[in-house]
Amino acid sequence: MYLACCLWTIGYDTIYGFMDIKDDKKIGVKSLSIYLENKAYKFWLYIFYVGFILLFISAAGYNLDYLP
Repeated sequence: MYLACCLWTIGYDTIYGFMDIKDDKKIGVKSLSIYLENKAYKFWLYIFYVGFILLFISAAGYNLDYLP
């Protein structure tokens, strides 16, 4: 559950980071959005959110005794 929430936070923080990427570069902030700017960022965001969903469903299933 903790890891799922970490992936969720990384995903939405990266999305919001793209909005002020120029200002972040100006003041020298190092963020994942700057790192992924010229890379396949949609792929990585997809991975973060698919990982979040799978881990969250697994944790919910474990708590409901659906998983061994």
